[in-house]
Amino acid sequence: MSELKEYAPGSFCWADLVAKEVGVAKDFYTALFGWTFEDRPVMENAVYTIFSKDGKQTCAMFEMFPGMLESGHPSFWQSYVSVESADETVKRAVELGGQAAQEPCDVFDVGRMAMIRDPGEAFLCLWQPRAHKGAEVMNEPGALNWNELLTKDLERAGTFYAGLFGWQSTVAPNPAGEDYTVFMSGEEPRAGMLELTPDMGGMPPHWGVYFGVENFDAALDKAVSLGGQGTFPPMDIPEVGRIGGIMDPQGACFTAMESAMASAGSGD
Repeated sequence: MSELKEYAPGSFCWADLVAKEVGVAKDFYTALFGWTFEDRPVMENAVYTIFSKDGKQTCAMFEMFPGMLESGHPSFWQSYVSVESADETVKRAVELGGQAAQEPCDVFDVGRMAMIRDPGEAFLCLWQPRAHKGAEVMNEPGALNWNELLTKDLERAGTFYAGLFGWQSTVAPNPAGEDYTVFMSGEEPRAGMLELTPDMGGMPPHWGVYFGVENFDAALDKAVSLGGQGTFPPMDIPEVGRIGGIMDPQGACFTAMESAMASAGSGD
């Protein structure tokens, strides 16, 4: 178990689901992960739903904006990186060839957020923490445990994120065949990166989220029974665990991971 109070700048700290129908999403994720939820009004006719596991915040959800709903866009997960200054990070992202997808703004007293679009067109949220630091638990079943960039240009993305967060890229063999890039901050792994290939069906560049599960096959069976489906065949990665893709009933995709270390526990 990793119960967290602070996040180092440049580390992933939070995720939220942009859902077409929040009621459908609540039913799916509370049944799949055993989460509870709390609806928090954030503005007129808008609610931010906090998901928790055993009383500790894991991630959140809000309803898709009307324009995106009308376009038929599926639900999707967003990833957040903790930063010292949202304003300075957006400025630096633009200098490195990215875009400011959402200018920095204060979120009450809990923090300051922004969104960037990297040169490969993947969106990433930035979080400058105040009262809210991020997820209160990670790296266990029912909680976030990894983030992964899928992009068309590995070299360009590596250069961009090295300049933005100081991440270093290391490459390791992947059981699926292609190399897998791990972004490191010193000795700490921050995220992974894979190249988008034609056989991925035109998937757009994006930052994906992983959630821990006790047993992948059981989690996939449960997801299917709840109206979800698998998105790519499960694979066993030595010293990492068993992973596979799951799509919720409204099209939001994530990767579920049964950790190889689960039986031995986890620590920082």
